[in-house]
Amino acid sequence: MIGTGSCIGGFCGRNNDTSTITDSYSTSSVIGKENSIGGFCGNNDASIKNSYATGNVIGNAYVAGFCGNNQSTSTITDSYSTGYIKGNSYVGGFCGHNNGSIKNSYATGDIIGTVYFIGGLSGSNYATIKNSYATGNVIGNAYVAGFCGINKSTISDSYATGNATGNRNIGGFCGQNDKTAKIERSYSIGIPKGERSIGGFCGLNENPSDGQIISSYYDTQTSEIDSSDGGTGKTTAEMMMHSTFVDWDFDNVWCLVEGQTYPQLQYFVDCDTLVSVPEIANKEDIEIYPNPATDVINISIKNEIPSSLKIEIYDSMGNELMKVIDSPYFPAERYKDVIDVSDFRSGVYHIRIQLNSICLSEKIIVIE
Repeated sequence: MIGTGSCIGGFCGRNNDTSTITDSYSTSSVIGKENSIGGFCGNNDASIKNSYATGNVIGNAYVAGFCGNNQSTSTITDSYSTGYIKGNSYVGGFCGHNNGSIKNSYATGDIIGTVYFIGGLSGSNYATIKNSYATGNVIGNAYVAGFCGINKSTISDSYATGNATGNRNIGGFCGQNDKTAKIERSYSIGIPKGERSIGGFCGLNENPSDGQIISSYYDTQTSEIDSSDGGTGKTTAEMMMHSTFVDWDFDNVWCLVEGQTYPQLQYFVDCDTLVSVPEIANKEDIEIYPNPATDVINISIKNEIPSSLKIEIYDSMGNELMKVIDSPYFPAERYKDVIDVSDFRSGVYHIRIQLNSICLSEKIIVIE
C-alpha cells in the first residue's frame, strides 16, 4: 500500500474515537511520504485489541510496525508487529508515538530512523506501556534504544533484547528517561553503541535522585558495557537467577528457568515449556566448540551403542530456534556436525542434547 498523505495504515488509516477494532490483521507493506504511517493503523483515536501486522513500513514521522500514532486515551492491547521499519523521527517497532496505553504487545522487526526518538517498541512514550517486549535491532541518531527512544511516562514489566546504535542518548532499553517518568521491573540485554550518553539500560536518566528507574537490570556481558544512567548491571549468570530481580512477580507476571533463561512474560509463553533439562556430570564424550562462537558451532558426540539422538538449539528465552537432528535410531559411531550460526544475533544460546534418556544443556555465547 502506497499513500502520499498522512494517516496511512495497512488495515485502517485512522481509527476514530468511537470505534473498536478487534481480532484483525494486515500483511500489507505500507509506504507513506508524510506522518502517522503504520503497518496496521496510521492513527489510533480509540481501541485496538487482539490484532497484528506483518508488513514492512516506510514513512517520515510517527512511523511504526503497528500504529504510527496512538493518541491520548486510546488503547492497544494483545497485539503485535513483525515488519521492518524505516522513518525519520518518532519511529518504533510497534508504535511511533504513544500517548495512550499499550499492554500485552510486542514487536520483532528491525528499525532504522535517521533523526531522533527511535525505539524497538515505541519511538516515544508519553503515557503507559506494560507487559510488552521488543526484539529488533535499532539504528538512529539521537534518543535511540532497544525498547523506547524517550520515555515521559511509565513503563513496567517489559524487556528489550535488540542492539541500539546511534550518536547520543543511546540505551539498551531507554534512550532518555525524563524527570517525571518511571521505568520499573524491566530489563535489556542488547548492545548500545554511540558517541555520548550511552548506557547499558538507559542513556540519560534526567532525575536519578528520585529513583525513577526501579528494580530494572541489564546484562553487562551481552551488552558489552558496564555503565548506565539508571538500571543495575548484572552478569549473564545473574540475569538468569530469580534472586536478582527484586520485587518481581514470578507467580503471575514473569517466569524464569533458574540458570538457563532470562525472565519471560507469562502472558506470551507457557512457562512449563521453557528450557529445563538436567546437566550430566560426565561430558567427556561430548564436545561443543568454540565458545564464544562467531560463525559456526562444532558438535561431536562419541556414541558407543545405537541410540536415539536429539539435538536442539534454543535462545535465551527458551524458544526453539533449530532442530539439528531428531533420530530415533543413531548407529554406534561418532556424530559430528557443524552448525551455521552466522545469522544469530549476539547473545546466549542453549544447545540441548538428548542421548537416549541422558540430557545435556550447554550454554553457548554467539558474538556477531
